[in-house]
Amino acid sequence: HALGTETLELDEDATPTTVAFNALFNTLARATLTVTFQR
Repeated sequence: HALGTETLELDEDATPTTVAFNALFNTLARATLTVTFQR
């Protein structure tokens, strides 16, 4: 994720859900990578 802020300013006790919620509202761009493999 590319975020529009230097930090999310969360406590060190923040849950993964809280981090994801705050990151969602500060997201500028997002990329995904899909890897396939065949023999």
